[in-house]
Amino acid sequence: MGGANSRDGCWKRRSDIASITCTLIAALAFLTLPVRLARAQSIEDLQNLSIDQLANISITSVSRRPEKLSDAAAAIYVITAEDIHRSGYVRLADVLRLAPNLEVQQVNGQTYAISARGFDSEVDANKLLVMVDGRSIYSPIHSETFWDQLQVPLDDIERIEVISGPGGVQWGANAVNGVINIITKNARDTQGGLVDAKIGPVDQNGLVQYGGKFGADGSYRVYGQGLGVGPSVHPGGASADDAWHGAQTGFRTDWQSGNDTVMVEGDFYRNNDEAENGRQYGGDIVARWDHTLDGGANVEVQSSYDEEHRYELGGSDYYAAYDLQAQHTFTLGRNLVVWGGEFQGIDDKLVQTSTGFQFVPESQFIGIGDAFVQDTITLTNSLKLTLGTKVQDSSYTGIDYLPSIRLGWKLSDSQFLWAAASRAVRTPSRLDRDLEEPHILALAPDFESEKLIAYEVGYRAQPTPQTSLSISFYYNQYSDLRSEDFLPRGSPALIQFGNDEAGEAYGVEAWGDWRVLSWWKLSAGINLMHKDLHIVGTPPGVRAVDYAGGDDPGYELSFRSSMDLPHDVEFDFGIQVVDKLPDPVVEGYVQANARIAWHVTPAVELSLSGTNLLASYQIEAITPGTAPLEVQRSIYLGLRWKY
Repeated sequence: MGGANSRDGCWKRRSDIASITCTLIAALAFLTLPVRLARAQSIEDLQNLSIDQLANISITSVSRRPEKLSDAAAAIYVITAEDIHRSGYVRLADVLRLAPNLEVQQVNGQTYAISARGFDSEVDANKLLVMVDGRSIYSPIHSETFWDQLQVPLDDIERIEVISGPGGVQWGANAVNGVINIITKNARDTQGGLVDAKIGPVDQNGLVQYGGKFGADGSYRVYGQGLGVGPSVHPGGASADDAWHGAQTGFRTDWQSGNDTVMVEGDFYRNNDEAENGRQYGGDIVARWDHTLDGGANVEVQSSYDEEHRYELGGSDYYAAYDLQAQHTFTLGRNLVVWGGEFQGIDDKLVQTSTGFQFVPESQFIGIGDAFVQDTITLTNSLKLTLGTKVQDSSYTGIDYLPSIRLGWKLSDSQFLWAAASRAVRTPSRLDRDLEEPHILALAPDFESEKLIAYEVGYRAQPTPQTSLSISFYYNQYSDLRSEDFLPRGSPALIQFGNDEAGEAYGVEAWGDWRVLSWWKLSAGINLMHKDLHIVGTPPGVRAVDYAGGDDPGYELSFRSSMDLPHDVEFDFGIQVVDKLPDPVVEGYVQANARIAWHVTPAVELSLSGTNLLASYQIEAITPGTAPLEVQRSIYLGLRWKY
């Protein structure tokens, strides 16, 4: 029939068009650049933050309480709402490429591997805790985040706080190598109507939203969103048939009166593969109450319920979780104390119909409870010591202890030095212990928690009013990592998961901003890492091989330029340089993305965006044992209308 040749020809034509488009974008930007160097920014509704304002952003993920970014004793990068808007990205997973302390690899049309400080592959990206408004979406059943189910409307995100390094005291087990907390906007900040559409030959996304008020103190918003995601391709251009489309709807309400604040939000989604081999649907609802006490103390209570159903070729998976957490923050002399607790109940059921792999037992309920306390002690006006610990008890894995110590020293108004030592664990999932295929994989009921001892030191500064810098060094010691153990001859199965791997990882992360002119900002980042893992011991007759670590790029470099040009035009351009992956081998590559936007009126914006502009197709990661798949270049037009 010639279908493959036709497809290849079509993509070649798209490649030519994309190359021409990219050239025109760059030419337009730099032809209009030289005009008025002293021109003030004219796009009032986006208002670029100054370097000083960025340093004083209030964050909550490091200490579970509001604090300035410049005073946080951790390696934290904040992706702002403006960064998200100007990135031009359609998918939330791609937005995380803006964080220089993350590794983001797209595996195929549906799957991403995202991690901090290593272990970034489809099977190993299990040490990064992801949350939305403090609600965990990390699955302790599978030890992963399903990025195709996480489609928070990008217009509704206030900021994304990305912590590289352990966060066990604050957020519990599985916050091992990092934490991502996606924080959405208060409903009062999304009033009126919004239509936002991005349309291209590969990806499409459309959002319709409206926000209003109820009573004297309440606000709300409701939205509907649809998206289409193009397929990855085999080398040569043939489609991998992993395209998918989805729809999502949701709401958020916020109410504030006196010392009380109440928030309720919910989301409901349904996704389908284009080949109709799989579908997912589910939703969540979250309620939070904040109450301010006399003297500035605070009480916060939050509860949530999540449910998901995944149907794929060969089986189905059901997951439901409810969560209740509370914390109390108060000051006692020189001590700022945060303490609280959490209980999470999880129910799951995995049914396999065409393969031999199954959970034993098929379904199970897991209860997880924890209590934590964290004390920030003001030793001097410039020196603060933070001591904390969390005790977590799971009906499935038992008790884990997660202590931490952090020291922050404000050298001057513009310089901050910090150091930390922490213990974190990844608790066993049902995938580790209860997955079985009688002839291949044996159950591993004795699988233990993976453990980490982490040491960090960092420096954050604002050398001039136009520049900022952050640099952090880390040394991680891992033990009891997951290994793949080959069982002795005569055993019913071939392999079993074990805890026979250990090792170390160390590296440096650095990033900075430079406000070159009032209308031009440059950002750059570098991420260097070395990892050395090895088998430390196995039972008699058992041979273990590396399974836990995977391989990570030795370095990643990023650069981004954001310009506000005359006539209400914005131009953004970014480059990412990634080192090769040794096993499976993925050659190093350079990616570029660009966006040009014109504010026709204060309410209407037209844009043209492109990702993967330097290559028609790009391999970012390969799942062991599978053929490589390539990510396509994507070009799309955007229309945004606020009313």
